[in-house]
Amino acid sequence: MIKIKKSISIPRPLIKNWDKDTYKKLCDKKQDELLNNGETETLNNCDIYNRVITNNEDFDGKTFSFKAQGLYNKPVAKEQIMKDQHYKCCYCETKIKNRKKNKKYTENTFGYGVVEHFRPKAAYKQNREKLNYPGYYWLAYVWENLFFACEGCNGNKGNLFPLQKPDKRTKNHNCKLEPFENTLLINPLLENPEKHIKFHDAVPYGISDKGTKTIEICKLERLNETRDKYLTKVKKEKSLIDLEYKLTIRTKAINVEDIEFDKDTLKMLMNDAKDFIENATKNEAPYSNMVRCYLSGLDK
Repeated sequence: MIKIKKSISIPRPLIKNWDKDTYKKLCDKKQDELLNNGETETLNNCDIYNRVITNNEDFDGKTFSFKAQGLYNKPVAKEQIMKDQHYKCCYCETKIKNRKKNKKYTENTFGYGVVEHFRPKAAYKQNREKLNYPGYYWLAYVWENLFFACEGCNGNKGNLFPLQKPDKRTKNHNCKLEPFENTLLINPLLENPEKHIKFHDAVPYGISDKGTKTIEICKLERLNETRDKYLTKVKKEKSLIDLEYKLTIRTKAINVEDIEFDKDTLKMLMNDAKDFIENATKNEAPYSNMVRCYLSGLDK
């Protein structure tokens, strides 16, 4: 899991940010001035909340309408979300750019990937038991609340959104979110996940309560075998670089003539290894947090 930087210019169908004045701004607009169905539906859902509270009614799964959810699934919006994340799952860092739509999800695969609401829109769970209404209905079409996730992480997280202090949860659209909500799930847009999650080889572990809880919620350990296969390749390429160092510093200890391939081939392989390792540490690469941990020695 790595920090994500979202595009400044957002796809037109979505809402930029949300603060305590956003609802008022939407109310001040005339109906024909609302930019898209996302704004219209968000305004309607905020009005529904006000009505339910006024009439002392109960919230349930049918209280709010999210019929415009196709807005963030449109190619222009979904593609931008994926691009901002280097076509990786925002939680497990699995590359899912080239996966086919008919690739069915199983526990050890990743599916095609879905648009993920960091704060669940319809309802939320503090733990895996009770479903609570309403969710963060006003953030359903807000750019900063939308990420791209593999079906595994998305399904494991579901409506889970635990807070360190549940009584501090933001209940409606009139309240400010951060920093008053201390979430137990890492927000990759606002904080650096590498300050919370490290790796021992391919196994993730938390160095904070938030890191430990994020691993647990998304069940990131389910990918230990997949990450290990990738790390094995990283280790092999790293061993070639180490060999070059030994050949340079300790020429007497290693006889180049004993190597089965010639010097030019060796040099080419070492250059390829350096390129691979350099690319493997970049945010664009899969499991880059794990690779950086390994290369820095933090996996020990």
